Amino acid sequence: MIQHEYLVVTETYATYRPVGETTLQQAIEIVALAIAHAREQNIAHLLIDTTRLTGFAAPNTLERFSLGSLFARSAQGTVKVAFVAKAEMIDPQKFGLMVARNRGMTAEVFTDEAATLVWLLQGVSGDESTSS
Repeated sequence: MIQHEYLVVTETYATYRPVGETTLQQAIEIVALAIAHAREQNIAHLLIDTTRLTGFAAPNTLERFSLGSLFARSAQGTVKVAFVAKAEMIDPQKFGLMVARNRGMTAEVFTDEAATLVWLLQGVSGDESTSS
């Protein structure tokens, strides 16, 4: 079950901003649940801001493989997910994203929320932030 106090749903997308100290495994599960919830609620565009989750180091390669696989299973190809993360958490090769994309997920990660929203909402009708 996701923590609904961290979820905001608008007409065009939802934002999930979990907060707290956690383990990496718990953080991965929190994110996977949010993605699955979006899928179940027919939310096609989801921004997940992980910058306020603390208590763990950057994932290693195996952990990135696992999280990419889990996130893709959670999305089932129906949720476009844009992540906002701390720079030190992002792998320069974006290995976890590559794993997720290879399994059918549309996803990207950024350190800047404005850029995240531009990417997330590309092609969404009525969104003014995509008119660049």
